[in-house]
Amino acid sequence: MSRAKGITIEDIPSENYVPKLKWVNGKKGREKGHFVFSVLDTYTKDGSFYNVEISEEDVWRMINADRGTKYGFWFSFENEQDDLPDDAYLGISYLQARYYLSVSVLREAKRAWKRGGKTGWNWVVLKRRAKRGGRPVGGGKSKGFASLPKSEQERLLSLSANYEKIVNNCYKKDWVTEYVELQRDLCLLKGTKFPGKKRIIAEFTEARKKWLEENG
Repeated sequence: MSRAKGITIEDIPSENYVPKLKWVNGKKGREKGHFVFSVLDTYTKDGSFYNVEISEEDVWRMINADRGTKYGFWFSFENEQDDLPDDAYLGISYLQARYYLSVSVLREAKRAWKRGGKTGWNWVVLKRRAKRGGRPVGGGKSKGFASLPKSEQERLLSLSANYEKIVNNCYKKDWVTEYVELQRDLCLLKGTKFPGKKRIIAEFTEARKKWLEENG
């Protein structure tokens, strides 16, 4: 499975590597959407990395294979890889071995695309897997914005710079989930406590009502 396959890969220098992915919407009626992963080069093993595109079906197959071996289901590398090129398969397998790649992460990537579209701040950074019985690396007491990877800092700063535009889109399309996640991200940027989902939803409902009256 992906996790085991990734573990067999010799460790690669990764000091400058930020494990991340994003979703890209397809053009209506012409092509499907797909995920883009930033992966380490598992052939040169020199610490270089690049982006690979992978279909939603392929990602789901790899995640389900990862789940299957955990619970003792039948599995083969050939079935999991299917028609994926070796570099894409091994690169994402490396990620699965060391970072959390889950259903919730895929959903967050799609939400980030809604908020950011084709801009550069729709990437989702993956968290390091915890050792058995522990917490994810970086878990526990946060050191704040300064402790985040550079790409994540840039994403949060871009969210702040484009705040009004994003909020207007949320009001226009009734994107309450995206609005909640935006407020959560800004709290992380500012180092403030998130006031709670219910409070943010109530704030969104009231603010959107006024926005519709002014822009109806």
